[in-house]
Amino acid sequence: MSGLVACLMTAALLVLGCARPPTDRPNIIIVLVDALRPDHLGCYGYRLPTSPAIDAFSTEGVVFTEAVSVADWTKPAVPSLLTSLYPSQHGVFEGSASDTEGKVTSDILGESLVTLGEMLQGAGYATAAFVMNAQLKAFLGFQQGFDLFAEDLGEASQIIARFLAWLDDRPGDRPFFVYLHFLDVHWPYTPPPPYDTMFGDYTSQLDLAAHDPKALRQRINDGELTLAATDVLHLASQYDGEIRAFDDQFAELYATLKRRHLLEHTWIVLTADHGEEFYEHGKIGHGNSLYEELLRVPLVIRGPSATPGARVSTPVSLIDIVPTALDVAGLPLAPSLMGRSLRRGLEGGALDRRPTFAESRHKYDYARAIRTSGFKYIESFKERSHDRNEPAATRFAPSRLRDPARFSLRRELYRLTDDPLETTDLSEREGAVVSTLAAALDAWAERLEGGDRGESGRRELDPATVEHLRALGYVQ
Repeated sequence: MSGLVACLMTAALLVLGCARPPTDRPNIIIVLVDALRPDHLGCYGYRLPTSPAIDAFSTEGVVFTEAVSVADWTKPAVPSLLTSLYPSQHGVFEGSASDTEGKVTSDILGESLVTLGEMLQGAGYATAAFVMNAQLKAFLGFQQGFDLFAEDLGEASQIIARFLAWLDDRPGDRPFFVYLHFLDVHWPYTPPPPYDTMFGDYTSQLDLAAHDPKALRQRINDGELTLAATDVLHLASQYDGEIRAFDDQFAELYATLKRRHLLEHTWIVLTADHGEEFYEHGKIGHGNSLYEELLRVPLVIRGPSATPGARVSTPVSLIDIVPTALDVAGLPLAPSLMGRSLRRGLEGGALDRRPTFAESRHKYDYARAIRTSGFKYIESFKERSHDRNEPAATRFAPSRLRDPARFSLRRELYRLTDDPLETTDLSEREGAVVSTLAAALDAWAERLEGGDRGESGRRELDPATVEHLRALGYVQ
């Protein structure tokens, strides 16, 4: 964020929201577990003991059973979580890609955007981020709003150790906001012993440790390698092992916060940026579609006034996290925020039912989805031709998407109440529902197009970041 905008925001927060001294404000911790599916957690009904610590944590907080992301992978989802804007507004869609000169570049989070860290900084918070994901580097703009932005920290134990060391050194008279981003549950699934056999030891053609992870995933997703049932079970067992390994570390973190008597004054948000596919629609990993296995995320929030053990079934979104954090901190909510505060639901009240939206853009494809009234409607657009020199935001502008000369369109409609796995497309049978939801998507897109937009660009990645992304399967 620019210096002028930062000064204006700080002044506004001081005038509007700082009648309470900063020391009276609660601490806020966001625990984000990359690629964590809610239906692989006990508190969301999973049959295997992958998450005893998270399950125990959930009994002290509120579980949102219908939480969704705004995108199908990290790069667009995390900026939305941190700004309460949709990807079309903040402009961060695409990760690593080679340009015409062979350089590997990635989208950046523009300085004109205002993050939750910046909002809380302006209200007197000490802020820190401890991150493990090469898509979220400081030089790509994700350091905005953090006094300390520690990256490339390794597994959960290392992130937690750095966070606790920071807690020891920080000034004790200021509330803190901390963002923890864990990568322990991410592809390729290689949990250490004993977690690698904790949930089954299946015979499989897949050697996750030996293969080039991107090449292996690409072969599967392109249909060159067909998975047998035991292959899928093997993938899920390794994924579950990674969840349990993280869960054991989360248990240590939570116990430490409790020993330090921080829980009485701290809100903790546990969530994910997106889900993960296990061949439900013929692919694995993420970044492939807007189906439920990729959009559904866990959302468990514990705090001083949260109702212990409550479960909220009203659909909510990652863009609701910023307004909720500001609300519990006693700070004003800017009208530009696209989400809404969940505080009423946290404290035992009812939340209004609203549709949730998601979108995805990859090179020549754009997709968007709406979930409402038991239905899920998806529109997938594919460019027929394009000008490589034209900005993607212009190429995929809502006013152009309906032009059949520019885009082919695939429509999908699912009745989630009867078909949660999205196996039966009703778009040909339910024309009235399709028309209604298509109009709602158009209205939503026009609202995004008419508002302020972030000034995203691309920046070349350093060799170390490229290697990290290659290990995760993003670069070949």
